[in-house]
Amino acid sequence: MESRLQRFVAEELWLLVSIVTLALISLAGVAGFELLSGAIAIVGWFLLTPILLFWGDEIAAALDSERETAETAHERDALDELKHRYASGELSEDEFEQRLSRLLEADDAFERNGSNGSSEREPKAVETGNSTGQDATVDLAGTDGDDDKEREVDR
Repeated sequence: MESRLQRFVAEELWLLVSIVTLALISLAGVAGFELLSGAIAIVGWFLLTPILLFWGDEIAAALDSERETAETAHERDALDELKHRYASGELSEDEFEQRLSRLLEADDAFERNGSNGSSEREPKAVETGNSTGQDATVDLAGTDGDDDKEREVDR
């Protein structure tokens, strides 16, 4: 569904520019600025109006795609967030390394799952070691029917 602004730019902005151009030409003519009135007519009626009339759909689509690009630029992926938290001092070096290894292992498991060509996700478990000597097994697929991910911690 198109936004109201996108639809306005695509279908009706050319008409608004034409009406505003007429008003500005009239005001400039009444005020005695004939040269300015001619420049407004050329820019408004002979440049902007035809551009918006014939290419309004493309302009609206370009404006919408720029807005979507700007929105996604503000989003951060998990690795950038982890680096930011480490740099700001929220995470210790050991905790950063532990989370980084888990993140990379999960990413590798996801890539292996996606590259095997099957449409179903197979449950994968990743075993990670941490600095205290504990091993954790995490079910990454979460396909066992439970909403909570299966976690086992061996001490």
